[in-house]
Amino acid sequence: MTIDCVNLSLATTCRGRCIFCPTDVRGRRIGAKLMPYALAKRILDELAGPEFAALRVLRLGENGDALMNAAFLAILLHARRTLPSTVEIELFTNLEGLTPELSDVLIDEHLIDKLSFNIDGCTKERYEAMKGLSWGKALTHAKHFLERRNEANSPIVATVFTIPAAVYWLEVTSKLGVMPLRRVAIPFMDPTEEFNAVHATLHPWLRLSTDFVYFEHVSGWAERAQFTDRRLDYGDLQCPALSRVEHEAFIAPDGTWYACCWDADNEIVMGNVARTSVRDVWASEERRTIIEMLRVGRFAELGGPCRTVNCCAMRPV
Repeated sequence: MTIDCVNLSLATTCRGRCIFCPTDVRGRRIGAKLMPYALAKRILDELAGPEFAALRVLRLGENGDALMNAAFLAILLHARRTLPSTVEIELFTNLEGLTPELSDVLIDEHLIDKLSFNIDGCTKERYEAMKGLSWGKALTHAKHFLERRNEANSPIVATVFTIPAAVYWLEVTSKLGVMPLRRVAIPFMDPTEEFNAVHATLHPWLRLSTDFVYFEHVSGWAERAQFTDRRLDYGDLQCPALSRVEHEAFIAPDGTWYACCWDADNEIVMGNVARTSVRDVWASEERRTIIEMLRVGRFAELGGPCRTVNCCAMRPV
């Protein structure tokens, strides 16, 4: 086994309406919105076995807001008790559900090793236009978590991503040659200036020796609808997520193992770990075939999100 990261989608639903996320198609095909505790436990128990000794990361928050799953804390507790200490547990959240009470439990019980979140705007107007979420909640929850972590001298690392509105607009228009499907009615602001403002807002609470604030890589997955009816030239296009597809697992709430983080509707299916096992899907002919098709650029034949691989690669067509 060479699997080094498992991305568990505990929920295919989210309160956010970020302009760069295809929230309208997330998880429609599988129906299930929340992963049951029993399935998560079964997956985690298997991952704790010797066949998965290379596992280094368990990521919660894939393709939705994990905190919307009522079993989230129970699943996380089981992960921490079951997986080797060498496995880093990362929570990716939009902060909306990261209440002070939950933060205290995560920190006091050391249930995660990394907290990752987006701050996509440096003011209430800009943040809420970009994400459809509460600026006040985001700052209050981030501040409490980070200050409480610092007071407790917890080793939890914080990673903050940001996509300023101008960055998204410029990336989509220049690299894909289209206007974003969803636009924000806010004044233009220099991306570097906005990034610096986000960093300055969080600076008092960050631990500069370990925490990071990044410009997040822009994907065009929310723009796929603009290319689905076009005849695309795949000649020089490559799958930018191929390495992740080869070495990571992406598991939906019903156990469906789908291609990658940009397969929002779980269209490229390698198997289902609820019906078989993680090991069986990892070793399956279906998975090997999909990876080989990605390697040689058979994107149209694969269909699904791979049909518009230009949006993943942010390349003009």
